This record gives sequence, structure tokens and C-alpha cells, in this order.
Amino acid sequence: MKLLDVAIKYIGTQEDAAHTNHGAQVTKWEMEAGLPSGGYAWCQSFVYGCGDEAYGPANPVPKTAGVMACWNMAVASPTLDTISKEDATAENILPGFQGILNLGHGEGHTFVVESVDADGTLHTIEGNSNEDGGRDGFEVCRHSKRHLTDAVLVGFICYADPA
Repeated sequence: MKLLDVAIKYIGTQEDAAHTNHGAQVTKWEMEAGLPSGGYAWCQSFVYGCGDEAYGPANPVPKTAGVMACWNMAVASPTLDTISKEDATAENILPGFQGILNLGHGEGHTFVVESVDADGTLHTIEGNSNEDGGRDGFEVCRHSKRHLTDAVLVGFICYADPA
């Protein structure tokens, strides 16, 4: 099962109470990513947890709950490929890749790519988001609000299905 397939399965999963970063599934993802139980921003934990479910012990997603830490680990990894914003095109960004946003001041947000339109519009699955596409939401959402030219886009981590 691919990362994207697992992420899609969780669309609509919500925190117990909005903006608390608490809930049984949220806490599970946080703990899988190495955090103590509950209460943390969980977009990266969501992606890591989906990777755990999709790939088991071969999970290629860097084990961290930090978005920018994930990017830095991926760039330094000898086994992962990354594509910078400058090199990203509608043709080379594929479903199941992880997108990284740097919001400044150590804050980031991340998503799983569902598809990319020819004009660069990204269709994404995002944990800890909301209808407006915020990074501190309360559920797993499907969005079409991001673009390859977004100022805060850093790049993409390429995950291939194991052979």
C-alpha cells in the first residue's frame, strides 16, 4: 500500500476537540513519530504514521515530528531523493511525494501530493489542517490550495514503493 493510499484513507479524521492536538489517532501518529503522547502539532507525524502503515519496517519517511527536520534529514539521506522548489515541475512531482513548506520561525507544514495540474496547482492530503488550508487545524483534509510557485514551498521528498 502506497503512502498516498494510506493518507487518503484518513481524510476526515479529526482531533477529539478542535485545535487541541489530541485524539486517539492523532496521539498514535505522534507516538509513532517519536513524541510523547498527545498535544503537539501533527502534520509531520501524520505523514510518518502513514509511511509506517504503508511500508512497515521499510518506512522511508524520516522519523521525526518536525517538518523542517524531516526535510533536512531527507536532503542528507543517501537513500532518498529530493526535488527543490526551483527544480519542481508539473511533470516531475508525482502522487505520493511529500511536500515541505517553510513558514519561518522554525515552523513548517507538510502534505502528501495527490496530483499536480499542468498549471502547477497541487492537490494534497494534509494532516492537522482545516478547510482554509491552515497548518494548525484539527483534521486530515484534501486541498487544492497550493501551487508550485508558492513562496513558502521548499521542495518535495520522493518516496518510491518498495520492490
